[in-house]
Amino acid sequence: MSTGSYVALPIAESPSPSVTTFLSAFGSVVIQKANSGVAFRISPSKWGILTQAVTASVITEAFLATSQKLEGGPIYTDAQGPPKLETVAFLASKLTATKQDENPLVCGLEVRFRAKEGKEEDVRQFLKGAVPLVEAEPDTLLWYAIEFPESPREFGIIDAFPSEAGRRAHLDGKVAAALFGPGKELLEGDPSVQMFDVLGGKM
Repeated sequence: MSTGSYVALPIAESPSPSVTTFLSAFGSVVIQKANSGVAFRISPSKWGILTQAVTASVITEAFLATSQKLEGGPIYTDAQGPPKLETVAFLASKLTATKQDENPLVCGLEVRFRAKEGKEEDVRQFLKGAVPLVEAEPDTLLWYAIEFPESPREFGIIDAFPSEAGRRAHLDGKVAAALFGPGKELLEGDPSVQMFDVLGGKM
């Protein structure tokens, strides 16, 4: 089982252009250092990065390196607190091979859910068993099933697509049907689903 990092970047509702430029550049630097990953924007005030095989220290170095490249450094006054870093464990994935320097990813989904106490292993096996269903979806180009070890019983799925039609097909597909159907018996409450725009990706 490989590990990586999830970076949450909470900022003001209407970030200044300099903040947007900095966050986009920072996301690109981190993604290039990763084995694979995706940088995304859920809303103007919520940005995130998921990377495989990248540690917190590498992310910190990328933050400083990006600051030095931008004239005057980052104007991060719109931040609602510092970036939040979490270690994640990758349970399963689908990564579609692309040409070097090509990023066909346009949009995606972040799904978070919490296992019922004692059902953690059942959720892990459920996610691993979903891989054949994802493999059958041609427009699901990137798909990660992850666990957050620092947040007990917290799991997630992050996936990305080349178009809105691909995202919609996935939401209407068998994985979503299983998660919101039989899979709900393993969970505390309903999964949280958020759509995002892809800023950069590496597969």
